[in-house]
Amino acid sequence: MATVGGEDPADAELRENRFAYLLQPIRDLAANWDIDIAAELEEYLEELEGISFAIEDCGPSLNFAEAALLIQARG
Repeated sequence: MATVGGEDPADAELRENRFAYLLQPIRDLAANWDIDIAAELEEYLEELEGISFAIEDCGPSLNFAEAALLIQARG
């Protein structure tokens, strides 16, 4: 049975699948960057609310490297 364009559905599927391996790395990269940055930053801001900034008493402090690793691990 031919489609509107005159192409057999089996041929269309074959053509689509023929180059799927070329598109897979692009899809993988897109999936790696598919994280909800706003939600991650909101969660981190909530964590920051409990941190006090005091140079004298060496208490809890803001650790940007830890924040980056936290965001990276969630993705």
